[in-house]
Amino acid sequence: LCKEHYKKAPALKGFDEGDVFIWQREVVAVPSLGGQSFESELLGEETPGERASVALAPAPVAQQALLSESEENDIQFLLDRYGLDIGDAKAFEARLKKELAGLEAANVHEILGSVPEVNQLALRIGHSLNELEDIEAWLGTLNNLLRHMREDISAIENRNNRLEIQTKNNNLLLEEVTNLLERLTVPRELEERLRGGSFKTSRDVEKNLEAAAILSDMLGQVAPGAFDVEDQAQMKAVQEHKEDLEDLREVFVERCAAFLKNSHAKLLDKKHYLKEKPKRCLRLPVHSSLRQQLHDLVPLLDSIFDLDRKILVPLSINYAKLSNKLLIREFGLCASQFEKLMLSQALDDGFEDIYKTLLKVLVPLVVEDCAFMLALFHLDPSIMDSENSIDMDEETQALQERTREDTIHIAFHDVERALVEALDSITSAESLLAIPFIGVTMTIRNAYLGDEAASNADGRRGLDVVQRILNTCQSFLEKRLAEYMKEQVAVLSKTGDSRSDKAKKIVAIPLIQHLPGLIESIERRAGSKYSHVTKSAYSDLMEGIDAAIDAAVELAQKYPELVRVENYTGILHAIQGYVKRSEILENTYAQVRRKYDQAVEDYAELVVNKFFAPLLSYGSKIEMLLNSIPANEVQFQLSISRQDYRKLTSQYSYDTVEKAVSKLHKKVASHMSSVSFVSELWEQCREHLLRRYTKLEKVLKECYPQEDFSPSPTELKSMLDRS
Repeated sequence: LCKEHYKKAPALKGFDEGDVFIWQREVVAVPSLGGQSFESELLGEETPGERASVALAPAPVAQQALLSESEENDIQFLLDRYGLDIGDAKAFEARLKKELAGLEAANVHEILGSVPEVNQLALRIGHSLNELEDIEAWLGTLNNLLRHMREDISAIENRNNRLEIQTKNNNLLLEEVTNLLERLTVPRELEERLRGGSFKTSRDVEKNLEAAAILSDMLGQVAPGAFDVEDQAQMKAVQEHKEDLEDLREVFVERCAAFLKNSHAKLLDKKHYLKEKPKRCLRLPVHSSLRQQLHDLVPLLDSIFDLDRKILVPLSINYAKLSNKLLIREFGLCASQFEKLMLSQALDDGFEDIYKTLLKVLVPLVVEDCAFMLALFHLDPSIMDSENSIDMDEETQALQERTREDTIHIAFHDVERALVEALDSITSAESLLAIPFIGVTMTIRNAYLGDEAASNADGRRGLDVVQRILNTCQSFLEKRLAEYMKEQVAVLSKTGDSRSDKAKKIVAIPLIQHLPGLIESIERRAGSKYSHVTKSAYSDLMEGIDAAIDAAVELAQKYPELVRVENYTGILHAIQGYVKRSEILENTYAQVRRKYDQAVEDYAELVVNKFFAPLLSYGSKIEMLLNSIPANEVQFQLSISRQDYRKLTSQYSYDTVEKAVSKLHKKVASHMSSVSFVSELWEQCREHLLRRYTKLEKVLKECYPQEDFSPSPTELKSMLDRS
């Protein structure tokens, strides 16, 4: 067309021929006949948006036809009908617009002609809608009536169902309550047995036990938690029957408790259960027959324990009092026999064997009695643990714990006191018997209360009681032994002798003179078996001796150190013969020896200073000064210059020193009363003087190298050797 009208091809920018076909197909497939002409659309200038659309359009894979075959046939039919050619586009467009306007006018005329029919139809539709609303309201009313009728019918059915269920439940409840009350009703024969049954014969006791078992079962049926339905426990009839059962239980428990108290009193109030023994031996208690008789009462105790556990508190306390009286009575008889054997001097060294026999019987007796008593009254901790895990509350547990402690205390506290009184009576006559008695007590305690023995023993509580009793006995015996040693020290320290007035100032010497006899008595009682027990005795003895020596030192006007030397010398001389017999004495000898060496050192310093004080103090002064100045400057110091040194050494010539050594030896010899210790004491003083003199010479030669020091340490040693 462009070539036909403009004689040239159209200028297409930004797209090729394939893009034009795609745009024509997808965007403007059929051009509007009333709009812009096909040529103008094709040849018109493209807008920027059209350029963008054309630019963004995808490139066709192959060229497509602009119109379909049917569309081309339709256009060709119209052109033939109107007598137009394909080039008469404007004429074809104008003819189409004219045909369209005609058709639109015909449609409007047709619509306006049908308005009356439409109004009549709308009126009829309105009437129909009104009828429908009336029908809907009537149906709603009917539905409301039907709904109320259904609710009434459902309520009637529910009420009928409830009445039927209630009737069935009432019948079942009546049957259950009737059965329950029948079970809780106490038969007359059972009530008579519980309220007034006899305990005279074993058959009567069996019947009472059977009645107690039935009563316990009936009480269990009304106990809290026993009902399947908790409301049953609140029923008035159940409460009344429960009160009757509680009353029966109280009456029966009180009657059983009274019978058991009387039975216990008859068994435990006997004179004693001592076993017959040969002469000159103790008759010791044996409770096997007693426990057998008490064991026959266990079923009755168990029955009232099931009914009322609190009743066992007064029963156990009463039993503990009776048992305590029996043990005290039996032990008093044993102690009396012990004292009689001692007073009659039937035994010499056999007291410890009797005491050991007594403890060997007493300890297992206490352990077995304690275990039997706790088991008898259900106070054994192992049994309580198994019961607590089932049905025992915290309050009941605390009550049984207090009851157990009170029962044990009441049953055995007087045994401890009685044993101490017996030991007091025996050791009052012979205090040193405390030594073997302490050894026996420690041996028995270790045998019964050792780790292995305690783990295998029955009745841990009984072992605790035994341990307390043995500890108390040992403490008493140790106290008695300590008091005896203090008394001996006090008495022997005041004992006079025939020594000179000068020697009487040393007041500890009388005690030391009696020391061998006292040690001999202690060793005779201790022997080889109980030498370890004497450690405390010798410790108390040495403490007393030290106190006496300190008192003597305070009384000494001259040479107080000599008091210690002389006394420790006497102690060493007294115990020297016993060192190999006892390890304790060997250790004691070593301790005294150390004190003696220290006392000798102090004494040597005292007597040496008496004869050589100016010279030795001059050396000490120089030693102190050497801490602050060099040795070559000492000779220029005030009061220790070379002239002072010459003046001092002129006073200690060879003859002067030799005379001082001789006087020193005589003084030491005059101080010691024992000749055997004079040489030892002089040797200590000699070594002390020579050691200090040698040190003095070294210091003086260092400070005064041009001066002579005479006599030399070698010459002094020769003087000391000749003395």
